[in-house]
Amino acid sequence: MQNFLGISLVIWLGQGLQDDETAGHIDNLACFVRPGVVMALSCRDSQDSNYAALQDNLHRLRCAKDAKGRQLEIIEVEQPAPREDQNGLRLTLSYLNFYIANGGVIMPIFADPADDIAIATLIQAFPNHQIVPLNLLDIIYGGGGIHCLTQQQPSVCSIGSSKK
Repeated sequence: MQNFLGISLVIWLGQGLQDDETAGHIDNLACFVRPGVVMALSCRDSQDSNYAALQDNLHRLRCAKDAKGRQLEIIEVEQPAPREDQNGLRLTLSYLNFYIANGGVIMPIFADPADDIAIATLIQAFPNHQIVPLNLLDIIYGGGGIHCLTQQQPSVCSIGSSKK
């Protein structure tokens, strides 16, 4: 896998968020902001069902080193308050499911008191980007997030074909 991806190190996190339809995709849990700097979803409420998993992920990141052997700088972003869908399942709400575009970061917000703090954190983490917050509750109810919707598509080429 490392040769295929062109990487020299993998940092494995543990569990994802409760009822996450993606079964724990990393784009809800953590992301590199720049080399050596990781933004990670956190939870301070020990009674929250995501608390243990998010604390474990933070511990793993604090113990990890980057590919050059340096300690990681971790920027914590508190998760928004829990919300449920029509079936009583917890919605996968994460401020980290954002998309970095040319000169901007499109980030999800959820009409939650934690939105403003998350926006301020992203502004500080991405000083050379315009932060564009979008209320994405309708997309979240459908499953997925802004990062999920903006995944790159590889170009198609035929193996063994030659250009003329």
